[in-house]
Amino acid sequence: NLQTFTSAAIDMFVEWLYGTVGTKDYEPTYEINAEMLKLGSEFAIPPLVNLAQRHLALSATVDNVVDSIRLCEEFNLAELRQALVQGIKEDGEVMKSVAKGAGALSHPLLMRELLQCIAAQANGGN
Repeated sequence: NLQTFTSAAIDMFVEWLYGTVGTKDYEPTYEINAEMLKLGSEFAIPPLVNLAQRHLALSATVDNVVDSIRLCEEFNLAELRQALVQGIKEDGEVMKSVAKGAGALSHPLLMRELLQCIAAQANGGN
């Protein structure tokens, strides 16, 4: 049902289907990329899913990483999810910011992973 998508996402989807938007000039906003990921999944278009996944990885920031992890879980992008979580764990400042954010607090699995990492670091482990 295309009614659940924004007109901007539908426009980009059609442009991608017709080849007027390709890999090199695919530069959607974070929100439109999330919709493109959903469109690619719903219509079973692996190249679009891969493109949106790659863009999701490249556009991850401290502010959107929890939402990116949620998208990974929703669309079964296990490797990307693992890479994003690992990136958080490897940077103490990022981990503090993410752990203190409201997004992580509403994501129990991610919060548990971060707390386990913090506890391991406090005990001298990694």
